[in-house]
Amino acid sequence: MNNTQKFVIVDDDTINNALCQIAIKTSVKGAVVKAFTIPEEGFDYLVKNTNDTDESQTIVFLDLNMPRVSGWEFLDYFEKLDEKIRDRYKIYILTTSFDLRDKELALVNKSVVDYIVKPLTTEIVGRILS
Repeated sequence: MNNTQKFVIVDDDTINNALCQIAIKTSVKGAVVKAFTIPEEGFDYLVKNTNDTDESQTIVFLDLNMPRVSGWEFLDYFEKLDEKIRDRYKIYILTTSFDLRDKELALVNKSVVDYIVKPLTTEIVGRILS
């Protein structure tokens, strides 16, 4: 079994993705981090990189407000995937939205673990992994 902690960032903001990578790699030595600015590419990565022999889970940080495909649409597509694929991922919404309706909608989604307002910090990464 592979014990490497894996992360996927899906956010159209390249600066945020770089900051997330710094927070993750500072918090988790040897972490594997993939960042996608195009949500469809991130989604395809999740589908194509599910390995039946690797039972570890990948943490996904998903932005809600993206121009091509929103985080909400991404979650809708994700819900239609086979359970074997969905079970490999823990999705955390990572957004600038302080809107309580967004938070409530996200947290009732069975695929969403938590709702985090940017920026991602080493403290937040540590809390997620503890």
